[in-house]
Amino acid sequence: VPDDNCDIAVRETIELLKKTSKNDIVICLISGGASSLWCDVPSELTMQDLQLTFDLLLKSGADIQEMNTVRKHLSQIKGGQLLRQTKAKVYSLIISDVVGDDISAIASGPTVPDPSTFMDAKAFLSKYRLIDKVPQGIINHIEKGIEGYIEETLKPGDAQLSNSKNKIIGNNQVALDAAKATAKGLGYYVEENSELITGDAVEEAAKLMGKAINYNGSRPACLLQGGETTVMITGQGKGGRNQHFALSALKQFSEATSHITILSGGTDGTDGPTDATGAVVDISSLKKAKEQKLDIDQFHRNQDAYNFFKPTDDLIITGPTQTNVMDVMFALIQ
Repeated sequence: VPDDNCDIAVRETIELLKKTSKNDIVICLISGGASSLWCDVPSELTMQDLQLTFDLLLKSGADIQEMNTVRKHLSQIKGGQLLRQTKAKVYSLIISDVVGDDISAIASGPTVPDPSTFMDAKAFLSKYRLIDKVPQGIINHIEKGIEGYIEETLKPGDAQLSNSKNKIIGNNQVALDAAKATAKGLGYYVEENSELITGDAVEEAAKLMGKAINYNGSRPACLLQGGETTVMITGQGKGGRNQHFALSALKQFSEATSHITILSGGTDGTDGPTDATGAVVDISSLKKAKEQKLDIDQFHRNQDAYNFFKPTDDLIITGPTQTNVMDVMFALIQ
């Protein structure tokens, strides 16, 4: 969720770009998180309007492309519009935190064309039943865009795109390749899921547990996958998608699964509004919870994984890694 510093960052960026000419070259470094950290406020709106809207989207279960469609249409730099601020050549080096490395979704695509429209933004708010929950000013802004009173984001074929080049220099596969190499070096047979994980955290945790329970290949084994799950927030607890994934997996543990370890963590070192990047669980996690009389079902219903795992000492706390290429999840089978 953005704050006033994000708006200041955009204004300073625009002021800098205004000093450039067509003979200049701008090197633009883009990574995930900039959709919030680089967030300007349309003239008729307030930062509080954006904060409430983005918070509702984050809790709605909307995926990153859907959220960023709304964000792009509440900005003067997202969706390729940064290119309107300069006549210089812009070379963007991009670290991807989105499924499929869609550069129009990374950081809300400030230097690439955007095929989405104000109408799409309204449709996504409607899809997640947020039309009556977001501030009226947000709806008014989007309606003005639909009616043509506010300029659309930069569309494919726009002449300004001829001055822009984009290159992805890091993504989730890079992280998975490194994890795979490390696991092999530790003597594990690695089975990698070729599909990026994007579903509900509870459902995806059940799938990984199912694969681990039914695995009958070479051992020790590492079932490795990456992506970014979603969580629809209904509880009042503290956590993030990776911690909720791990807690969901732990609900399926028993003595019969004592040979399995499950981990889910964010590559940026942060999971939700916590200092943890995820959690790692095995049969000992369940035993520690029982010893401390922690009701796993109650914590799970309240989506309070952080406060469940803190006393069991199963949180993964790395501190900021200074990069973001989504999440990694794996099962170790001894």
